Amino acid sequence: FFTHHDGLTDATAECSGVVVSDCVLASSWSGVRIGYAGDGRLCDMAFSNLVVARAFNGIDLLCTTRNTYKGEAGAAGPTTRDIVFSNIVIADSEFGISANVHGDARLPGGIRDLLFAGMKVNSRRGNYLVGNTGVPVSGVAFRDVEFTVTGDLKERPAKVPDPLSLFGAGTVLPYAFLVRHAAGVAFRDCRIRWEGATGDWGGALHVIDGRDIDCRGLRADAIDGDGKSSITSIGSE
Repeated sequence: FFTHHDGLTDATAECSGVVVSDCVLASSWSGVRIGYAGDGRLCDMAFSNLVVARAFNGIDLLCTTRNTYKGEAGAAGPTTRDIVFSNIVIADSEFGISANVHGDARLPGGIRDLLFAGMKVNSRRGNYLVGNTGVPVSGVAFRDVEFTVTGDLKERPAKVPDPLSLFGAGTVLPYAFLVRHAAGVAFRDCRIRWEGATGDWGGALHVIDGRDIDCRGLRADAIDGDGKSSITSIGSE
């Protein structure tokens, strides 16, 4: 789902009032993708009772000004908000849940006010919510979500790039879940677990420049006896 009108009208582009349910999805790229480039609103959506059988990104949210369209020069990036994901299994993915506000986006664009509930998320490379310094990902709640990471991390990167690559193809994370440039993220009755994961993983949840990140309801399992179940933060409250 994305929104633009190629300069055909002066009206604000909007994609809203969307319900997707009772589907089995498979893709070589995204199981569900919301947002990409240009201006406009993507809001008031509900996704439920889905199985993502195979995808590179299970659920993928993007905000960038790239590929701006005719009549939309200087776009801020789309506004994605008020979206619920419930009763969903992501069975096979490289990245399970990913949200990326790229470095070129600015307000009023962004990704905010999301609910993920009753989900099982299996991935090889982990999960991430990343904003930029001016547009944090905000107002995200996870309730009863189990994240399982299964991949082999051949070499831990010395540094995670900021910004991440737009689509994640070149992204290597040393964590099961990265939260960066984010505000108001809560985990309730959630779990991060490792199943057959090997290599030099750095820990479960890593927060950089986060505000009001509530992890009290998150259980982070150790990696097969090495004790790396850490929840770490840099420059966060």
